Amino acid sequence: MAKSIFLIIFLVLQSQYSTAWNCSIGKNEAVELFKSKILTNQYPNFPNDPYLNQTEHSIQQINQTLSNKEIVCAIKYQDNDRIKYDIRNFQSASLAINNGYIVTHQGRCGACSSLNDLAIYLSVNLTAPARKCGMVATLSESNGLNCLKEIGFTDQCAQIWLFNTKNTRRECFGVCIMAWILNEPYTKPDGSLNNCLQCDEDKSGPVFKYYSGRTRRNSGIRKEIDRPTDEVYNITHCYY
Repeated sequence: MAKSIFLIIFLVLQSQYSTAWNCSIGKNEAVELFKSKILTNQYPNFPNDPYLNQTEHSIQQINQTLSNKEIVCAIKYQDNDRIKYDIRNFQSASLAINNGYIVTHQGRCGACSSLNDLAIYLSVNLTAPARKCGMVATLSESNGLNCLKEIGFTDQCAQIWLFNTKNTRRECFGVCIMAWILNEPYTKPDGSLNNCLQCDEDKSGPVFKYYSGRTRRNSGIRKEIDRPTDEVYNITHCYY
């Protein structure tokens, strides 16, 4: 029961966001267009949990990659109807643009970098479905994964979300249960994250960011937890 409560709390805290919209069509219409796109070089399924096979060298590589804020993930439509597209890493936004690509988020491409996953991040209020998936995952990982897919995530994105919740349960269970019991606010008086969110950020954040590729922050989508402006990538998703 305690583990179920923890996963509910964790997923809800991760799910809150808001984002400005200033494209020529409504956000809902753009979201439906993003969902209709077909990625031609889909990210592969995970053969195993990436949290369980990290080494000192791989962690160093992950941190080095994440610290490079110039790297971008970009898309390029392959047909005149703008349906099929491929996705590539570039060392800078200008290099992507010069090669005819459109930047879709800061950082390397990963399991959640597709336009379908962008549509979910932009449109879905994840609170209620995340609660459901958190409950399901404590009883059956396969059912929990299917639950995440039913939200709308691609298979690969759903996988890394599941692995992330499992790792945070392993690493942060005690501090997050305490945060829930004490009804701690998301941030402390000095503006720093509460102990649960900071534990998740430290213990699960780097691997999740590296393998997911897209996050809300590096896609310019603001969450309920206020972040410094320099942590939220400046981008407008008007390339539907």
